[in-house]
Amino acid sequence: MGRDVAEATLGESCASFDDSPQLEAEHLVDWPTVINLAIALTALGISLAAFRSGIRQQRSAAFTRTQEFLLDADLQAARATVYRAEIHGTISENDFSQVMRAFATFDTVAGMARRGAVNRNWILDEWHHQLRRMRKPFELALARRAQWHDFNPWCDLDDLIRDAEIYATSRPCCVGPTLSERRTVTPASSPGVV
Repeated sequence: MGRDVAEATLGESCASFDDSPQLEAEHLVDWPTVINLAIALTALGISLAAFRSGIRQQRSAAFTRTQEFLLDADLQAARATVYRAEIHGTISENDFSQVMRAFATFDTVAGMARRGAVNRNWILDEWHHQLRRMRKPFELALARRAQWHDFNPWCDLDDLIRDAEIYATSRPCCVGPTLSERRTVTPASSPGVV
């Protein structure tokens, strides 16, 4: 008997469901809302793309200005004193202020890279060889400065030099034949030259 009651109740439930008005597809979707949402999402996507493009352009412009700054004739002379110190293993009294200027300038660039104002990988890609050569003079300058100050004033440069020492690039400067090997290749022996 209990089973008959259960079946009757189930039958009534199904019948009442069948008697309910049919929902049509047009009542399930509010098309104006969907269209407004699609337009809003498209606008958001365009805004994000424009924002990212603006950041890329700013970073590219900052990198170009940084390159111009680092290639300034006075700074090139200061860098030459750094490389002279690397070769000789000492910083002369006359060169010390130039070496300090070069390190202070590169520390500024390294700080900009740390803050994301300039793309760090772009700096490393362009300057990794020069930065690697700065390690020995950098340590010499820190030791000399320790006479007056017990801190590293060029922390960002220290990090950038460390990154340059392990930086791997696929650029021709680090992959393929060395400069001296390229000089020994004559055009007639080069592959693809007829």
